[in-house]
Amino acid sequence: MLKGLPTAFWTLVAGLVLAAPLHAAPGPLTVKDAWSRATVPGAQTGALFFEVDNSGAADELVAVEGKVSRLVEMHESTMEGGMMRMRPVAHVVVPAHGVLRFRPGSYHVMLVDLARPLVAGQHFSVTLRFRNAGAITTEATVRELGDDGSGSH
Repeated sequence: MLKGLPTAFWTLVAGLVLAAPLHAAPGPLTVKDAWSRATVPGAQTGALFFEVDNSGAADELVAVEGKVSRLVEMHESTMEGGMMRMRPVAHVVVPAHGVLRFRPGSYHVMLVDLARPLVAGQHFSVTLRFRNAGAITTEATVRELGDDGSGSH
């Protein structure tokens, strides 16, 4: 019964089998809960927060990109001598089988020279670039102006 099928059919089947991925498993990194606070009229800066869940080996977040502002920089806030200090960072380690959190008072992304005000309820795209995992694009939600990220408003 199978002998009577034309050679072209078997060539097509072989091509489809060889072209198909062995598995379609997602990558080890998942970006979730990307958000920013609304800005007051005329504000030129905003901040972006998110989490990166890692189910695999350690990686590094090396850049964040987006069109919502002219400049997008990763920063870390630390308490030094009773004062909060904010410094740019070139990369941030995503721990193996762990979570990297960008949140108020810690790591965050500064959005400098905003293209437009950030208005509660709106969304914008950002792309996170990782040393090993490559680029992951996600949508950030703009929350209310006073949102502190704690979930209790």
